[in-house]
Amino acid sequence: MHKILPVFLAAGMGTRLSHFQPKCLIKIKYKSLILRSILALRQLDFNEIVLVVGYEKSLIINELGNEIFGIKIHYIENQRFKNTGTAFSFYCAKEIALRKNIDVMMIHGDILYDPNIFSQDINFNESSILFDSSYSTKTNDEMIVFGKRGFIDSIIKGPNKELVKNHQGNVLGESLGINLFKADILEVLFDNLKKSVDINQQIHWEQTIVTLSMEKDIKLRGVDIAPLNWININYKDDLKIASKLSFV
Repeated sequence: MHKILPVFLAAGMGTRLSHFQPKCLIKIKYKSLILRSILALRQLDFNEIVLVVGYEKSLIINELGNEIFGIKIHYIENQRFKNTGTAFSFYCAKEIALRKNIDVMMIHGDILYDPNIFSQDINFNESSILFDSSYSTKTNDEMIVFGKRGFIDSIIKGPNKELVKNHQGNVLGESLGINLFKADILEVLFDNLKKSVDINQQIHWEQTIVTLSMEKDIKLRGVDIAPLNWININYKDDLKIASKLSFV
């Protein structure tokens, strides 16, 4: 099994939930999202993780400590979390990711997902974007994945109906926020993030994929996790849905 470095993006404020804690600490049936994610990952090969923190970082550190289940935790602070998007948070992990020089599995800290996702047909020899082909548009916050012949071309937030209609054959599904980036593309990946953030500091990493795939010619394999369940916790209604998922 390939050794990986999990990198969690957990710097955001979660303003839409009106919570006074980082979203990754939201508990679903007594277990926080971040704890559930770490437990799900234990079927993979790693002995340390990175958490990019920002909003109320001390709460996360107090919850997890410097080690959990024998796994060392590195905390990287996004000091600009109030004014930046996920692209900048991911970029904050550049130094440690390049120093470790192993494949990075980047995961959003605010998602709840079936642990069987990691039993899917993920080829650890390829950089991969996980998506759900059974998605439905509910809030227009969805990050929709476009691609062809099994590879990702772009990821667009809440694309309009006309765009989706005109590119229906290339709509793959909704991005989960779980991705594998091979060590040999990390330099190009972080360079692309930096250039994107210099133009727009609030940009999300998904919006940088188009230049990575089109201009840098980086191949990103699409991996469909359907029919397995998952949910991105953005709204209060999401909490009700999450508590009823079969794997919780």
